[in-house]
Amino acid sequence: MQHLDPVTTATPDTAKPAILIVDDELGPRESLKFILTPTYQVIVARDGLEGLEKFEACTPDLVISDIRMPRLDGIQFLKRIRERNHDIPFILITGCGTVESAQQAVRGGAFDYISKPYNIREIHEVVRRALEAAREKRETHSLMDELRQVNTRMEEQLADMEKKATVGELSAEMIHDLNNPLCVLQGYLELLKGSIHSKRHLPLDEEREFLDVIREQFDRCIRLTRSFLNFARQPGLQWERTNVNDLLRDTLNLLNARLKEKRLKLELELAPELPVVWTPRSSLQQVVFNLALNAVQAMESKGSSLTIRTRLVPAPQPGAPPEIELSVIDDGPGVPAAIRERIFEPFFSTKDKDKGTGLGLAICRRVATSLDGELTLVSQEGEGTAFHLRFPQRETPPTNAG
Repeated sequence: MQHLDPVTTATPDTAKPAILIVDDELGPRESLKFILTPTYQVIVARDGLEGLEKFEACTPDLVISDIRMPRLDGIQFLKRIRERNHDIPFILITGCGTVESAQQAVRGGAFDYISKPYNIREIHEVVRRALEAAREKRETHSLMDELRQVNTRMEEQLADMEKKATVGELSAEMIHDLNNPLCVLQGYLELLKGSIHSKRHLPLDEEREFLDVIREQFDRCIRLTRSFLNFARQPGLQWERTNVNDLLRDTLNLLNARLKEKRLKLELELAPELPVVWTPRSSLQQVVFNLALNAVQAMESKGSSLTIRTRLVPAPQPGAPPEIELSVIDDGPGVPAAIRERIFEPFFSTKDKDKGTGLGLAICRRVATSLDGELTLVSQEGEGTAFHLRFPQRETPPTNAG
């Protein structure tokens, strides 16, 4: 039976944990309030519906509720509270005939239950344990948030480390590749210099030929340095309209010297129908360079070939955009079956310690994820390796693009 009385709340005291007591009977409700008030800030409600209103108004640290109440009983009240908050502890009050229901409620998310008539020491102990468990849960959540933030910062630092390592690799490749045109420039400039000093003018056609060669080699140097600087300066996730085939050609220019040195064949199978799409261009360039450099380093025998292929793949499901697939394929020794599952793990590397960070493929897969795509490995020992990067065709940048 419901007893109507003026419902009061404790004077707000932010230093004390707040407890919401919900019971339709005046006696048990006031008894609990009397027991707990010296230590806690107590708010009371006469049934589950009023309890929900009080809960929304003050968000207590703990809820204590009777099971048998009109309008909204304790079990239903618990469910409604859990829809709003999963972490605030909930203690049920039960009489002798409702112990089984209380035990079921505990299995359904209540912290514990207390029985009538009240045992003051038991009440204080259950409340203390409930609040302590809630405090530990909050600390755990806070720690998990901190760990997630640390993990995010570490991922950013790892990406920066890998970017710097890749820039280092690119520097070495660029210096290697610049050597040839610089040698040609030096040779032709010496010829022109000799002609000037000897006052023997070269035939006009020969002078034009020399100047054309110098201009061609000079332009080649400019292209190499521009490709390097564009890669080194750009933030990793700056989205831009990208011609994927042009990006591949620009990036592979940086590996020409290494390919010639190892007498490897480069085969480009680029789909001409690829549209211009939005990508984090610099990050995509880093993926291409890492995959191609790994392939070149893996191939030792002269005459081996590196194949770079692009193709437009139909939409995987109705309503989805078509996909672009970029493949880097070599006919090197292949990846041993024992390490294929670990190949994308951070810091896992089969190279000597001074030749790799173990971050390249992990970063490549992370970039694939940022593209809403996937990077997969297909390899057979003794027959070669293929990496396939597939991502949806974007006609606009993502809303969170930098």
